[in-house]
Amino acid sequence: MQTAVGELINQAVTDDTKTITETEVKRNLNIGYGLVKNAVVATNQSFYLRLAKADLVEDQSRYSLPTDLRRISRVEVGYTASTTRERVQRVDRNAKDDPNVVQSEGRPAYYVTGDMIELDPEPSSDVTDGLWLWYIEDTGDMSDDDDEPNLPKGWEYLPVLYAASKAKRKVGLNTEAESHLTEFKLEIADMKDELMRLEDSLDYVVVRGY
Repeated sequence: MQTAVGELINQAVTDDTKTITETEVKRNLNIGYGLVKNAVVATNQSFYLRLAKADLVEDQSRYSLPTDLRRISRVEVGYTASTTRERVQRVDRNAKDDPNVVQSEGRPAYYVTGDMIELDPEPSSDVTDGLWLWYIEDTGDMSDDDDEPNLPKGWEYLPVLYAASKAKRKVGLNTEAESHLTEFKLEIADMKDELMRLEDSLDYVVVRGY
């Protein structure tokens, strides 16, 4: 993607010896990438939706969350079998010791502490794939030179516009910089419109264990 930025700013982006350095281009590509990802998540929950499954362990209430988790969307637990699951409601951690709040296998709850999810009540037996957790994935930053952004098809180029805008702003080409930034914002709006139209058809989920 650095090559694409270089084409827009008429400078090869291969090292840190020039006015526009490779380091800052990579940083701005990731900033632009983050802005586009935020727009995708806000518009279309399905694109980054993942399903993780874990085995329940007898008398174990706490389980590690996926390392790429951005936000939990839904939790289900099958205390007797993975095929007979109940939806688990998230409650405030401070409610755990509230005598007026009673959880059961038919009305379970979960709490989040750091990178762990805690089930209440805790499982009374081992159950293969007893815990199902749908979540929004955090794809992280691009790091290698040949990394490509994980964005909806046809919109992968958007971070390039943002990085080019920042580069041209640095060298005083403010009009061109503003043009790239305006294009970046308008294209994000177009992408969001497209994703809203496609929302009903994006019913797939990537399944993984954790």
